[in-house]
Amino acid sequence: MTKALQCAGVLTLLAFSLRVPVSQAFPEAQGTYLAEGGLAAQQQVVESAINTAAAQFNFLIRGIARSRLRAVNPVFPDIKLHYNKQSFSLSSGADELTMEGDTLEKFPFVTPKGLQVTVDQFVGEKEVKRVFHSEDGRREVIYQLAEDKSLLLVKITVHSSHLHQPMSYELRYRMNP
Repeated sequence: MTKALQCAGVLTLLAFSLRVPVSQAFPEAQGTYLAEGGLAAQQQVVESAINTAAAQFNFLIRGIARSRLRAVNPVFPDIKLHYNKQSFSLSSGADELTMEGDTLEKFPFVTPKGLQVTVDQFVGEKEVKRVFHSEDGRREVIYQLAEDKSLLLVKITVHSSHLHQPMSYELRYRMNP
């Protein structure tokens, strides 16, 4: 797994801001969403997916694969969300990626570690999808908000030339009351 894919993993839940037309507006919402069941519960979801993905490798490199997959699949304790018909922002972690538009393809981005990736972004009525492309793979991140806005689902799928099957998992964040 290359450093580009590792950095793309770090970017999955980074801050972003965009403008979307009212006809395709992600639900209007504002608040902080906390990892459902606590950070440790969400980390266990990711750890289970990592163990399944690492099982694809022979026992000699399985530990290295786990280490690299952990590095590119961070879990954040909270996600801050704000959408008001003109802008949409979602933040977690310390880094930032800002994009404008409801459909963007091959948006060039340099990761904080200096690696080149491209990002596709699609904003729909019920979800925001971002696809990070690197040299040896891609990472799809789908953000979905429950109708009552109490739950934010973050669905992640990692495709890599090193994985025979994609690694997928879903993280759940609840609105902080």
